[in-house]
Amino acid sequence: MLINQLANDNYEKTYYEEGFLLYLETHLNYFKTSTGIKSFPVGDAENYKFIGDFYGILDSHFIEKKYHYIVMRFNNLKNSNDYKGDLLRILLPDFNQIELLKNLYLTKN
Repeated sequence: MLINQLANDNYEKTYYEEGFLLYLETHLNYFKTSTGIKSFPVGDAENYKFIGDFYGILDSHFIEKKYHYIVMRFNNLKNSNDYKGDLLRILLPDFNQIELLKNLYLTKN
């Protein structure tokens, strides 16, 4: 494995570390009130298709997996299986701000 690939893999693993996920949770209200929030509409058929699979709906809209957890929490879900197919729009935080927060986390840990 190339050293650059190894470094990138470790960098991406941060998104799944318990410490970083807790760090995200402490900043969730900030992200919900910040500028840069985006969204996409979800139709009835799509909602029905992805009942119980919030991550599936994110995959179908090409949201990077590393952002799945924060987008789920941003939409007031605690688990991908909790999705009832009742959202008209999926809210997205500013991913640039998530990257900045991750970099801040990495400098402290």
